[in-house]
Amino acid sequence: MGRRRKRGELVNCVNAQSTSLPPFNCTIQGCVIFYNDTPELLEECLVSLKKVVDRIVAVDGAYIEFPHYKPYSTDGCLDIAKKYADVVIENKDAWPDQISKRNAYLTLSSESDYYFVLDADEVVEGKIDKHKLIEPYYGIKTLDCQSDGSTIPVDRIRLIRHQRNIQYRNLHCEIWANNFPLINSFTTKFTVIDGVIIKHHTYRRPKNRLENDAKYMTVREENNSRNSSEFLTNFEYDGKVCLVKFVGKEYRGDDLGRNIILKTGQMALLTREKAHDLLSAYKKDFILINEFQDTKHVIGVI
Repeated sequence: MGRRRKRGELVNCVNAQSTSLPPFNCTIQGCVIFYNDTPELLEECLVSLKKVVDRIVAVDGAYIEFPHYKPYSTDGCLDIAKKYADVVIENKDAWPDQISKRNAYLTLSSESDYYFVLDADEVVEGKIDKHKLIEPYYGIKTLDCQSDGSTIPVDRIRLIRHQRNIQYRNLHCEIWANNFPLINSFTTKFTVIDGVIIKHHTYRRPKNRLENDAKYMTVREENNSRNSSEFLTNFEYDGKVCLVKFVGKEYRGDDLGRNIILKTGQMALLTREKAHDLLSAYKKDFILINEFQDTKHVIGVI
């Protein structure tokens, strides 16, 4: 068994994606955000998570732009969270956005070495060998379960090592550490942990919650589009980049570097070469919005 590394000992995040540390006896904090997800779904989520992590931090509340009557859960989810989570963060006012809500479980965390991120409509199966954790982040095989019984497998980054000044920025899938970008939605180089599976059951949420999710996604996509120029500076890439927009019904594939799903109206910032390949292969589904000269960037969905 290796020594216990002090929390925050890794301070240079510039090469964090390629930096590994010697194995050490670490602790894992489970992180869950919820809001009227039904007590049944949340209980299944937290019970499964409790078998994998050392402690759980659960964060309640709606976002300002998310349709809501009360800014806090009123369906019994708070009682479930207090039953299973070690820390429950309640907010009497709506969160400014999803980023601030997710940052709550990072900034108010304890001395945990890794964060395991799980949604309220997901369950995790299997165990993590904590003595083998050395990378800055890991992927977990996820099955997006459909109402017809079929599943869509995809590997997503869910286990992230604590680093100095770690925080979400701009998007719910974009994480920075020590004021340097660490992860975005198209980070492709990561190790997938064997023996652990996440099952995602979005369709089991209440009908009114799914309708509100759809409304919120529309608003979020519009805001993300308006902020695209700011997003360009977040990731480094030596070359030209293009902003393309998906105008088809739904895109599922790995042409962008990993298995990804795009909805109508969603845009992506791509290298010039990848944008050319995508526009050539899917002429009716993608359109070129703009090309930016001499911009440093890595592929990212906005």
